[in-house]
Amino acid sequence: MSALSPEDVKYSPGRVFLVAMILVAATPVYWLETEIRGERPPQAGENEDLYQGVYPALHYGFERMRNGDIPLWNPHQACGVPFLADCNHSLLHPINIVFCIAPTERAMALQVFVGLTLMGLLMVLFLRELGVGYSAALAGGVAYAFSGASASMASRPALLATMACSPMLFWALRVYSRHWRMSGAVLTGLALALLVLAGAPA
Repeated sequence: MSALSPEDVKYSPGRVFLVAMILVAATPVYWLETEIRGERPPQAGENEDLYQGVYPALHYGFERMRNGDIPLWNPHQACGVPFLADCNHSLLHPINIVFCIAPTERAMALQVFVGLTLMGLLMVLFLRELGVGYSAALAGGVAYAFSGASASMASRPALLATMACSPMLFWALRVYSRHWRMSGAVLTGLALALLVLAGAPA
């Protein structure tokens, strides 16, 4: 079957929904097999950043936000450091709203689930915009979302948010370059804003 031309690309709601459901179902299986049931023994210091930096920072920041405070300053690290201004925490990224409604340890798992699913789905949409068929686009989305890089970044919310939003920017730029419509410009601006809020470099 020949690849679709860019002019013939269509986003069938039924097929996009099916792709999304496949990714939703595959994400916990991937995470369970790679991180929970992995055969490789843990290495010394492997999760040092997670336990000494990422988890305490997220717990402090979002606990303050759940209590209605804005965590401008962190008095518990290095005799006090700026907190909200530190882009590595990505407190204002929409994907991190789960930290405001669930305990930190559970929210981190939910954030990984949402992030990996978005990585796959947005990559599928980008590949469809390039004219790739649904089967190949799904394969590309799975390869991107469930790669070694995504597994290594899953415990770093800022990096995971960046990887999740990067395909959205490519997709938006492709849409805008083809049609030059306001909707494409808005989509591109939204993707750029999400990458800025993610904090980590793309």
